[in-house]
Amino acid sequence: MKMSFGKGVSNNQAESFNARMRRSVEGIYLNPSHKYLMEYACENAWRQDVRKLNTGKRLEHLFGRALWVGSPIGGATTPTVQTESASY
Repeated sequence: MKMSFGKGVSNNQAESFNARMRRSVEGIYLNPSHKYLMEYACENAWRQDVRKLNTGKRLEHLFGRALWVGSPIGGATTPTVQTESASY
């Protein structure tokens, strides 16, 4: 049975996430600590969000987010890559 709420949102997405979370606990984490459950869930959410990207785009996304950890709320929006200009 599929229940849809429109705009591409359905309970199948939640079931898929829960199945991926269960598989990762059995296969990756093995002995998950309750202290880090939120981090495990965030990692699995990220994996699901970027699963269709190629490796280069996935790494770009990961490093872009990692560089902005701890930035102040309301600070810079999205990290951008600046290239050096050849002006002498």
